[in-house]
Amino acid sequence: MHIYRFRVLCDGVDEFVREIEVGSHQTFLVFLYSIYECTTLERTGDVSFYISNIRWLKLKEIGLNERSAPKNFFDDEEELRADERRRKLPFTLMANALMRDFIEDPHQRIILEHPGGETRIFYIELLKIAKSSDNISYPRCVVSKGELPVKVQFIAPVMPVKPAAKKNTLLEELSLMAQATEEEPDENEENEEDTEEEAPDSDDESQPEADEEIDDELIGKDIEEMLGDETFSKILAGESPEPKARRSHGGGRKPKAKSYDDDDDILAGLDVDDEDEGGTYGSETYGSDEEDFGSGFEISGGNNDDDYY
Repeated sequence: MHIYRFRVLCDGVDEFVREIEVGSHQTFLVFLYSIYECTTLERTGDVSFYISNIRWLKLKEIGLNERSAPKNFFDDEEELRADERRRKLPFTLMANALMRDFIEDPHQRIILEHPGGETRIFYIELLKIAKSSDNISYPRCVVSKGELPVKVQFIAPVMPVKPAAKKNTLLEELSLMAQATEEEPDENEENEEDTEEEAPDSDDESQPEADEEIDDELIGKDIEEMLGDETFSKILAGESPEPKARRSHGGGRKPKAKSYDDDDDILAGLDVDDEDEGGTYGSETYGSDEEDFGSGFEISGGNNDDDYY
């Protein structure tokens, strides 16, 4: 039996190198498990090998599972065209694909696509073909350098769930209410004691303000001003101060108010002059009321008698 020795490189991880030997009569599924054993890849996802040419162009697909139905949508047109090209390739399941049936070149190139949490692409190249040893089991990893970076996944911490509070019965609720009512007076008494203790402190704080010293000079000046006032000095001597004369707003002698002797003067419209002004009743005499009204005589003041009625 012949064996194939492959070198496995990972795209984006330069330090990763694996060299694996696998028998020609073994399947691609066995080859996949040998890669799993020497790496940290997750054993999940639709993994596929692609037989390619020297330029790494895909020619055939060897899948772990049957092809899934085409997607209804794609992120962009490039992804759509890639899926269409992939579906045109010949497809074979790994469990049915023997290694010797797909090795057509002494430097055969194979692509391994491993989707999962992070898609990994591996470039596999045939290094040599040799005879197998009877005392060695295949497949086996002969060279292992570097490791694949592990993607850090954030896991939300699980918060502890508080146990549900126990519901009190009606009797327990009533007993709690009774205890609360008994404790309330004690709290009020404590508050009263606290206020009584705080009261002296407030008096002590206000006392320094009342005990502040007053300037003697200011007191002396105020006393001198009070003694200089005539009214205040007479009050101290026991004398009554004289009221000050009021000034008239007009600046002249205030006229006395006019007075009327009787109602006849009012009806007759006669003016009464003050004695100080030297005025007396007019020298003219007037007739009776009937004659004045009959003749339409105007009373002094310029008003017609008809205006009064």
